[in-house]
Amino acid sequence: MGRYFARLNKMVREHRKERTKRASALHDLEQATSALPEGVVSLDKTDHIEWCNPLAEQHLGLDSARDIGQQITYLVRQPEFVEYLAAKNFTDPLLLRGSRQGDLVLSCKLVGYSGNKKLLVTRDVTRFEHIETMRRDFVANVSHELLTPLTVVNGFVETMQDMASLENDMARRALPMMGEQTMRMTHLVEIADPSKLEDRLNVLKEEVLDVPKMLPGCYQVGLVLSAGQHQLKIEMLSESKLLGCAEELRSAFGNLISNSIRYTPPVVKL
Repeated sequence: MGRYFARLNKMVREHRKERTKRASALHDLEQATSALPEGVVSLDKTDHIEWCNPLAEQHLGLDSARDIGQQITYLVRQPEFVEYLAAKNFTDPLLLRGSRQGDLVLSCKLVGYSGNKKLLVTRDVTRFEHIETMRRDFVANVSHELLTPLTVVNGFVETMQDMASLENDMARRALPMMGEQTMRMTHLVEIADPSKLEDRLNVLKEEVLDVPKMLPGCYQVGLVLSAGQHQLKIEMLSESKLLGCAEELRSAFGNLISNSIRYTPPVVKL
C-alpha cells in the first residue's frame, strides 16, 4: 500500500511541476505579447474575444477584465470594420478612422490560425497618415504655384513667335522648342497634382507612336542643351512604331539626352 501512495505522491508532484511550468510559459507569453508594438486580439471561430494585449485595449477601447467572451463587433462598431470582418477577405489591411481616441488612425489586419480562429492585429499609423497628408498638400500647393509662372512664360513665347520682326535665326528655332518645353512642364505639373494622379494612374492610355517622327524634336532639344559643346547625331536603324504613352516616351528620350550631355565632357576644339 505504501508503494502505491508513493507513486501517487510522485504523480501529484509531477503534475504540479508541469502545471507550474505551463503557468510560467503562459506568463512569459503574455509578457512578450504585451511588449509588442502592435495591438493583438485573439478571436474564436464566432468572433468572440478570447484574449487581448494592453495595446489592443488602448487602440480599440477594450477592457480584458470585462470584455473577454464579447462579440468583437459589439465593441468595435464602425461599419467598415463590420464589413471587413464579414467579407472574410483579409489580404489587405483596413484603415480604421474615427475610433474612440478622436483622430487616431489604425491599420487593422486579420490573420487566421488554428482552424477558424483569428488574430486581429492593430497598428497606430496616425503619424504616417499625417505625414502623407502633409506631403500631398505640399505637392498640390507646389503644383498650383508653378502653373502661374509657366503660363506666363508660355504666353510670352507664343507672343514672340508671332512677331513679324523676329529675324534672328537662333530665336526662330529656339522659340518653338521653348514653347514645347513649357507646355510639357505645364502638363507634368498638372498630372503631379495628387488629386488627379490616382485617377490618371488607374487609366491605361496607350496609342501607336511614330518614334522616327519624335526623335528629330528630341535631337533639336539636345542641340540647344549642348550649346555646340558636343557632337550629336541621330542613327535610326528601324522605322518601327511603339504602343505606349507619348508623353512618357518623350520624357524618357529627353532624360537620356539630357543626362548624356550633362555627363559627357565637351569636345575639345583644336
